[in-house]
Amino acid sequence: MRITIVLAVLVFSGWIFLGGCGMVYAQDIDAQDIDVGYSQIHPASPFYFLKGVRESLEMALAQTPRVRMLRQLEYSNRRLRETKSLLREKREDLIQATLERYWYHFNEVLIFRPRDEDLTLTIRHYVDIHLKEFDKIYNQLSSQTAKMAIRANINRLMEKSDVSGEVRVFGCNFLLKESSSSALTEVERMVLGERAESCFEKLKPIR
Repeated sequence: MRITIVLAVLVFSGWIFLGGCGMVYAQDIDAQDIDVGYSQIHPASPFYFLKGVRESLEMALAQTPRVRMLRQLEYSNRRLRETKSLLREKREDLIQATLERYWYHFNEVLIFRPRDEDLTLTIRHYVDIHLKEFDKIYNQLSSQTAKMAIRANINRLMEKSDVSGEVRVFGCNFLLKESSSSALTEVERMVLGERAESCFEKLKPIR
């Protein structure tokens, strides 16, 4: 009972705090450097549900589409940090679900499709950094399920977002390299090969 009361107080305090500075928080996201470090609270943590409560409150207090988009970007970044923490904690079994949530947040941003040039550049910056982080994580994974989730997100970002020429080359080469991996089934290699070919086709105008 005491724990429940404490948690309720924390949630209520968070609601008040966020209600007073929600707009400042959103502006900070737009201006700050993207930090893809580690999360102290991740899906394997007993208090992880509080993170979800906090984010629900933050979204409820978002007053404009721009603020909502910036928060979704930050949430996708949090899921990426959580993925790195799960890898470090040897909980690769939770990575696939975490990366599905990652894509939910990022896809919400891509659906919004802002016409503001600054926001478009911000999204591209996130995509470029996240793709490189995914590559680093991928090379450390032992779980094929987790690797499949990484490949799926790399492919999604490459297909549905605007990335710089340099990073697109990186993404195409990643797909091409994995299409010959002996750890994959013949069908998986074929699919990745087709994706790599399509990726390089899109790259031709950039060259």
